[in-house]
Amino acid sequence: MASTAGAFFAGKSWPERIWLAFRAAAESVERTPAFAHVAFVEAYAVGPRGIQRVEDSRVAFTIFLQEGYRWQTSSSPPSRLALEAIITAIFEIFYLQARSSAEPKTSGLVAHFAHLSLTPFIGAAAANEFIDGQLATHDAA
Repeated sequence: MASTAGAFFAGKSWPERIWLAFRAAAESVERTPAFAHVAFVEAYAVGPRGIQRVEDSRVAFTIFLQEGYRWQTSSSPPSRLALEAIITAIFEIFYLQARSSAEPKTSGLVAHFAHLSLTPFIGAAAANEFIDGQLATHDAA
C-alpha cells in the first residue's frame, strides 16, 4: 500500500494518479508473487488481522476514487456503493490472478482498472482518450 499511495500522490492530475496507483499495485503483485498470494488469497485464513489489512487496502483505494467527484462530467455522480463495487471488482481480479499462477501477470490489466475507475466520473470517451495516451507514452518509453 505504501508504494501504491506514493505513486498515487506523485501524479499531476487525478486520472494520472489513478493510473500510477494501479500500475504500482500491479507491478508490486508481479514483483512479489508470494506476498500477493498471501495478501489476496490467504488473508482470510490468517484471521481477523489479515482480513483487516484487506479491508484497509480496499478503503484506501476507495479514497483514491473519491477525488473523481471533483472531475465528474455527468449530472448523476456514482454512489459510494459504486466506488466500493469498483474496488471490490479490481481486488477480485488481483485475487484471481494471485490464485491462478505462481507468477501472476497483472501489469497488462492497468488499463482495465483505470477504465473501471475513471469512466463513472469522466465518461467512457474521456477515459479511453486518457488511457490511450498513457499506453502510447508507455509504449514509446
